[in-house]
Amino acid sequence: MEWVKDKVIIELCPRIHEFNKLQSATGAVVCNIDKAEYLLDEIIGLADEILSALKQSDYALQLNTDLREWKRAGLNTVPCFKRSLDSYEPPVDGGKTFYLATIITPNSHKEKGYWLECFLAQRKQPDVLLPIMSDLPHPQNVSQTMHLIASSSGFSVGHCLVFFPENVKKK
Repeated sequence: MEWVKDKVIIELCPRIHEFNKLQSATGAVVCNIDKAEYLLDEIIGLADEILSALKQSDYALQLNTDLREWKRAGLNTVPCFKRSLDSYEPPVDGGKTFYLATIITPNSHKEKGYWLECFLAQRKQPDVLLPIMSDLPHPQNVSQTMHLIASSSGFSVGHCLVFFPENVKKK
């Protein structure tokens, strides 16, 4: 699976970085729409490969739908990632996951706003948390500890330590 990490770092993140240069803080593309469409097509293809390798097929289908719908509506419109967010399943402990959306990355190096970002991570629940989770069960996965393997700059540069679903652009 090392190739997945390399694909995120070497191929996907540089394209996302270039795409970010064309966006405003709303997530909409504000210049060079043709270049943005070309980059988004490449991003979609790379994300499909990564998600296929990680067996996140339902999320991949919904993400592809969200991205293509944004492109159809015009990249100069505000994107909506509700379908893909709703279909996202957090990994089991030890499992790897990939996520892509326009999202606010708190404490990032970027201007606050919705920027196309991605991360590849592995869930790693520390043993010290297991008794606490057993004593204080919750019906949903409200908090998970992840090891960031690779990501776009909104997560990897600065002090963004969290991924909150409410920070995903859902219109």
